[in-house]
Amino acid sequence: MNADTRSSASGTLVLTAAGAAPLAFGPFFYDSFVLPKLALASVLVALAAAFARREGRLRPTPLDAPLAALFAAAALSAALSWDPRPDWFGAHQSYAWCLLGWAPCFVVFRLAAAQEADFGSRAVSWLAAAAIPVGIYALLQAAGLDPLAGRLALPAGGRSVSTLGSPVALGAFSAAVLPACLHLLRERETRGLGACASALALAALALSASRAAWLGGAAGALAYAAACGGLKRGRVLALGAACLIAVGALSLRRSPSDLQRVEIWRAAGRMWMERPLIGSGPESFDRVFRRVRSEAYAVATNGMATQEDAHDDWLQVLAGMGLIGLAAYAWLHRAVWKAARLALAADESGVAAALTAGLVALFVAAKLNAATWIGIFTAALMAGGLVAVATPHPAPPPQGGRGNGEGENGDKKSSHRIAAGLTVAVALAAAVAAVWFAAADRFERLGVRARAQGRPRDSETWQLAAVAMRPGEARYRLNLANLWWDAAQDMKGDPREALLRLAAAQAQRGFDLRRLDPGMAHLSGLAKLRLIQWTWRPGLPWPPPLLADARADLARAAQLDPFFPPILEDSLRAARLAGDQASAAGYQERLSRVMQKR
Repeated sequence: MNADTRSSASGTLVLTAAGAAPLAFGPFFYDSFVLPKLALASVLVALAAAFARREGRLRPTPLDAPLAALFAAAALSAALSWDPRPDWFGAHQSYAWCLLGWAPCFVVFRLAAAQEADFGSRAVSWLAAAAIPVGIYALLQAAGLDPLAGRLALPAGGRSVSTLGSPVALGAFSAAVLPACLHLLRERETRGLGACASALALAALALSASRAAWLGGAAGALAYAAACGGLKRGRVLALGAACLIAVGALSLRRSPSDLQRVEIWRAAGRMWMERPLIGSGPESFDRVFRRVRSEAYAVATNGMATQEDAHDDWLQVLAGMGLIGLAAYAWLHRAVWKAARLALAADESGVAAALTAGLVALFVAAKLNAATWIGIFTAALMAGGLVAVATPHPAPPPQGGRGNGEGENGDKKSSHRIAAGLTVAVALAAAVAAVWFAAADRFERLGVRARAQGRPRDSETWQLAAVAMRPGEARYRLNLANLWWDAAQDMKGDPREALLRLAAAQAQRGFDLRRLDPGMAHLSGLAKLRLIQWTWRPGLPWPPPLLADARADLARAAQLDPFFPPILEDSLRAARLAGDQASAAGYQERLSRVMQKR
């Protein structure tokens, strides 16, 4: 039976998802990095869940209760959110804190936890192996040899992103898998693979230039050494203090990013105070931050920067899900820690130490940087591996051998079958939604490319399809409006007006779907403003009745995002058109402060 468990279809698919998800990216989607990972992982996890249910592997785990509590807190916060759509389904490039993004993470944990104890060792090997192509690609980018550099937007400053899409994600992933690489280096049979993986993980970690990831990587390496008995507690504490001092010394220069991080944390506190019990929504940080960010932060970034994450996972949960969510999150941490202790006590091979150390690295990195979706997915896999090591399961029952279903055992089997069915249902729903969104993103990518190539008809077809599939995405609607505005510039008379009215109507429909999204409000107001400016001619009434609607939409946008220069500029233009000099002066003064123009 051991040979069968080692080659189980569900376990193999889970490991394939763990190894393939960090590598999934490409210019085939509008979101080149995050959504491909979510879609691929969701599909593989759904297949694994179906096989695991057939194999009889989906059993209860010690973390089910805190996970259920966290999901319930997130669902409650999302249901009562002012703008619930992103809380359920995420937004463009942002899926780390929405329920759709969490679903495959929850399922991959349950699948990993249901495997035999040897699954932990296999997971360590797969994670270390994934570090090799990630590190190679990071080195290629650093050397200027990236074959896709002209097609993918890379950050300034020489920071590599590899296949992860951002230096923060690259650094966190490299820090998390570094203990797994060190474990292979420690074992004689895998020393060559471990040396290669360790060197590349360290290279990727260095090239990310993420100080939080450096600290997390150091913490993970020290935790692994301590758990394996290679370092005494006093020496671990001394080395940990040295790492903190080194990172602190790097921060003495008080770079703009350090000052901005403090402002982000203060904004998270203001968000929490607005709805202290249930929060503003698990994926609400970006849109609420736009409204509550300080003027000092806006001035430091010329009003153009916003944040999708609190740069501290505890503050993120507190702001998004309130005290209820924070309590569930703390309960989950306690349960993971208990599982890690049990696994470390039961395992002498160092596998549990590598998995625990990887979680330590992610825990530390998430206190100073964004918690990325791939980081959460990797953490879920590692936690599941720890549970598998700590609570080894008996062999699955033979197919059809389910007993008579009577008495307490029958009731337990029935409840377990229900839980297994729900797990499969969650996995399938997440896979369908992720693939649907990936298809919409593919259409958007084709539309944007066709527009750049001078094929407006094709661009319109693709972008209309994307908007139809994902109507609440503001970026899709903005790109479609820009396409129509470009075409309207070359038109005259009734055809021009018809196209501008079409743009205004589609912007209004988006605003009706998400009344509290500043991007939707701005787009609706701007579309109406352009309709007025580009179609008014002498003999028509002035101001046009539509001007009041445009100003109302722009006022809502300025209320939701009071320091965003494009909103202020369009609001200023509308106020001047209406002859409202007082409002125009107010917008001008605020714009001057944000842009530091006197």
